[in-house]
Amino acid sequence: MTTNSCFYAVNGEQQQQQQKKKKKMNEGVEDARHPSSDGRCLHSSCNNSLHDVVDEEMRICCLLPSMTDICVALGLADNIVAITHECDIQSVLKNRTKQNNYTTTNKENKNAFGGLYIVTKSGLDPNLTQEQIDAAVKSQSAAAATRHCDPNVVVPSLYPILPGEFQKADPNIVFTQTLCNVCAPTPDQVQSIISTITSPSCSQLTSDDNGSSHEPIQIHSFQPSSLMDVVETFVTVAEICGVAERGKELKHEFMRKLDEIQTICKQQPLGKDMLGKCENAVAKEIGCNKLPRVLLLEWLHPPYDGGHWIRDMIEWVGCKNIQIMTRSTDGDVDPPSEKSKEITWNDIYQSDPDVVLVACCGFDLERNVRDIILNHDKFKPLRASKTNRIVACNGDLHFARPGPSLWHGIIVIAQSVYGRDIFSSEQLTSFVGGTPLQWKRVDIWKQKNEVELAGGCDAVEDIEDTSISFQQLHKEACKKGRLTYTDPETGYQVFTELAHKSRGRCCGSGCRHCPYDHVNVKDKAKKIKQPAFLVEGSQDSSFPLLPLGHALEGDIKVLFFSGGKDSFLALRALIKMYKQKCNNGRRLCIVLLTTFDSESRVIAHQDLSIDVIIRQASHLQLPLIGVPMHRKSSESYVERIMLALEVIARKVGLESVKQISALVFGDLHLEHIRRWRDDEMSKLGVELEYPLWKIPYQSLLEDLQEACVQVIVSATSKSYVHVDEPYNTEVFHRAESNGVDGFGENGEFHTLVKVWKVPRNVTLGL
Repeated sequence: MTTNSCFYAVNGEQQQQQQKKKKKMNEGVEDARHPSSDGRCLHSSCNNSLHDVVDEEMRICCLLPSMTDICVALGLADNIVAITHECDIQSVLKNRTKQNNYTTTNKENKNAFGGLYIVTKSGLDPNLTQEQIDAAVKSQSAAAATRHCDPNVVVPSLYPILPGEFQKADPNIVFTQTLCNVCAPTPDQVQSIISTITSPSCSQLTSDDNGSSHEPIQIHSFQPSSLMDVVETFVTVAEICGVAERGKELKHEFMRKLDEIQTICKQQPLGKDMLGKCENAVAKEIGCNKLPRVLLLEWLHPPYDGGHWIRDMIEWVGCKNIQIMTRSTDGDVDPPSEKSKEITWNDIYQSDPDVVLVACCGFDLERNVRDIILNHDKFKPLRASKTNRIVACNGDLHFARPGPSLWHGIIVIAQSVYGRDIFSSEQLTSFVGGTPLQWKRVDIWKQKNEVELAGGCDAVEDIEDTSISFQQLHKEACKKGRLTYTDPETGYQVFTELAHKSRGRCCGSGCRHCPYDHVNVKDKAKKIKQPAFLVEGSQDSSFPLLPLGHALEGDIKVLFFSGGKDSFLALRALIKMYKQKCNNGRRLCIVLLTTFDSESRVIAHQDLSIDVIIRQASHLQLPLIGVPMHRKSSESYVERIMLALEVIARKVGLESVKQISALVFGDLHLEHIRRWRDDEMSKLGVELEYPLWKIPYQSLLEDLQEACVQVIVSATSKSYVHVDEPYNTEVFHRAESNGVDGFGENGEFHTLVKVWKVPRNVTLGL
């Protein structure tokens, strides 16, 4: 491991004084806490061997997430005063012992959380495609190279430090890295900020409300190149912070767990179990005596393989890391590289990996799943795609951070290769506690075209395009005049639409091919298999709304409704629009439309039962049509929506769905989602409306407050946003401070609006 330490304005005498102070503090004093390799801080009652005590005057700035994780695991949460927008804020706060440090949020500064400052921001738009991000990084690198020749060239940082926040945090120790100019600020950036703050000419930045003089600031940068280098970092950081014994204990615990994982992996019969019970043919092809060949991709467009500690992580669990050799421009083979390097898809095809892990740097699980689907044509030639061994991971959490969380990534590799049941529940609990491991297989052969943009669509993410679908069998049976067909999954006989029509009425059982809109089904939420009205609304006609029975007297608009804040705000915007004079007194009939999984009865992404949406619609007294999405049907998403629109047209007496005034969506700003809707949904022949498009977030937050409703988080993929916590401006700023969309527009989290807690007229703005 390469470790660089430089000190700003620290002379030899000052260093000696600091060392004497630390030595004196550590003599005969037992620490109250000891570390854990999963990022938690434990108590001394579990281990009385540690005798470190922390210098209370130590103020740490962690300029990369792994350093924050290490410091928390070392029991130094109380000493962390500054972190990056990508660090785990909640991990720091919940492991602090000094309550007055973090119980309140600094309302005057959205980047301060009770004395914990966010001192960086992203220099890249997270909504960019991988290709656009790669271009920006390469452009910045080229500009940086130019700057070496001409110091006057200004190169905007991709990871800028906020000088004002840095000064308020007032750290005396800074941890950063020299591995990557994109992943974290460099020591040069830190030195530049410190020079600016302490410059006599910068009176605004050097002012000190407490009248104290500037402390010397130590800058420590790290460059681990292997898994063992990462482990040694624990010890080095602990020594710098005067808690050397804690570092040794953290290293010991980390290695103990790694050895246990390796022992379990060595016991796996490779040929039999490597690819799971249902994939024996592939297991036979690979053979019992060959190590599983694993390729981890840190980027897709263009592809980059895994570098540094990734190779060790793969080999630790008994797999062979695929080392793709590249060639220089003259055709010679380049020497092996420790760093991640750009490769080609042809290189990947020739390497023929058994398992491909997609852990793009800085991306969470949901983003990596979406990008795999968007690049499905690149993955399809791979044998791993045909055996369902394309695995999406949380690259940011499990692989990109050279800290205690890496052994979570090692477990992910083991599970993705040998199967989730490689570890017993007791073993998994001992390894990760309650921390969820974020990975999933992505079967690109079973994804519908319309869910290739599942990050924000209303489509069900896991709808399958199976080779034998019941919808295909149903169509064939109807063409042949048959009353039944055999279900390919269960073997049961299923009545066709012809059989139901011969009966002449809805039997009320929620049949798969009911042609009567399930009119006689009593518990529609649990039983319907086709689009049907779950709530018909009331006869109330408060201006500008019209009840369903009088829909032909005004405009009929279908709002795609998920139960969350975006679709709720779109509903309010729609009503507000018609209350204004510009609509010349036109009235409006709003029909809510919700898609949900036909088996689980859950709305995709939101993690909400359809029963919750029914409760919302019933309180709002608005008609709601439910659209069950079948996993074993060849029908497309757009085809299912067309069926729902036909149900609406029949209900209100329209001759054609094209007479529906508009389909309304709560999209905020994602261009690719709107582009998909405009391309695909426009085929229905109905106008599309986006009442919230590009509206400033501040206006949306104010409208949410005006509605007086309680909004909670219903699902999340981020550690700093919690399920069931109220969504408010504090959560918004917390998300923004972590470099993600404050409204969770990229799928980082989802919400539920509890409209039933507020009178209907108030929450709708009537």
